[in-house]
Amino acid sequence: MPGEKNKEIVGRFWTVVLGEGRLDEADELFARDHVVHHSFLSGEDRGSGVMQAFASLLRRALPDLRVTVEDALAEGEKVVLRWRISGTLAEETPGAGSWTEVWGISIHHIADDRIKETWMHIETQQDADQRPALRPEVQEWLMEDPLVRDSSSEMAARFICLICPRCCWRVNSSTSE
Repeated sequence: MPGEKNKEIVGRFWTVVLGEGRLDEADELFARDHVVHHSFLSGEDRGSGVMQAFASLLRRALPDLRVTVEDALAEGEKVVLRWRISGTLAEETPGAGSWTEVWGISIHHIADDRIKETWMHIETQQDADQRPALRPEVQEWLMEDPLVRDSSSEMAARFICLICPRCCWRVNSSTSE
């Protein structure tokens, strides 16, 4: 049954890559031209490196990272997940020692046994009209991670702001590029 096989492929990302930190597994799961669709991203970030950087960043920021898949539904080439990520912010991050939790829904399009596209909606308490601008010390911390450095630093900045709002200043989207 294709839906169950596709659910297994997506589940491997959430449990093995993100949950266990086996980042190299992402190369087997994502298509070379995989794209993540999220309001924080430009749509130009493609490939398994985007999701590897996302996983690496979350695992660094939340050393005791917990990934919970609340629901998983599959039909045809689409898999929909409702998930929760939680943990304690690392010593190097602003708000160190604070418990944080984000939750969301993702839709994954599977083609040829690989994740081709991912749409993410992440629930935060941030104003949807604003976008993050990283504090310089956090930008420096992010760039220490080679996967983040080799991927899009803007993508990393936007993801870190989802889990660590104290890392960012808020910039009104109508006054910035």
